[in-house]
Amino acid sequence: APESAKSAARWVHDPERLVPSTLMDPFSQVKEWPDEREVEERDDVLTFTGEPQREALDLAGPISATLAVGSSAPSMHVFVKLLDVAPDGSARAIARGQAHVVDPDPARPARVDLSHTGYRLRAGHSLRLHVASSDFPLYLPHPGTDEDPWFATSTEKNDQVLVTGSDVGSHLDLTVLEGGERNGR
Repeated sequence: APESAKSAARWVHDPERLVPSTLMDPFSQVKEWPDEREVEERDDVLTFTGEPQREALDLAGPISATLAVGSSAPSMHVFVKLLDVAPDGSARAIARGQAHVVDPDPARPARVDLSHTGYRLRAGHSLRLHVASSDFPLYLPHPGTDEDPWFATSTEKNDQVLVTGSDVGSHLDLTVLEGGERNGR
């Protein structure tokens, strides 16, 4: 359930200091399955962690994030990862998605599709969400200007914001199996 009070998390997107990709081959996520702890320690990666599960949680179906994001730039990239956090602290991706947001405004939340999954989160494990503005070199970086990223000749730092809580806040939609299919939010 969303918190009633609105709050905001802020970060700076610096095209000269990109968030590094942990996955080197996007077609081998299960084979590589890198630990994301080093990336989530950065000040330009927002991290939200749920409580450890008392029982196994079966995710089966679509996953999406609705994010009330804003930027000092005319557009922004948003990269979202859903992770499994083990009791030892290791954090490994379950699903990922990205979006290009034009005229980012928290009053008009952006939807990021993280595809579908079939995954069992074991008892004692937690779900974690990462939100960032780059994932390089796996994805083309946003220059922070209104130039086309493919042809940009200059870059600029941007202030980014993610609003949570209230009726405008950001949220994650999961499909959870529990004695039969039901949707969870």
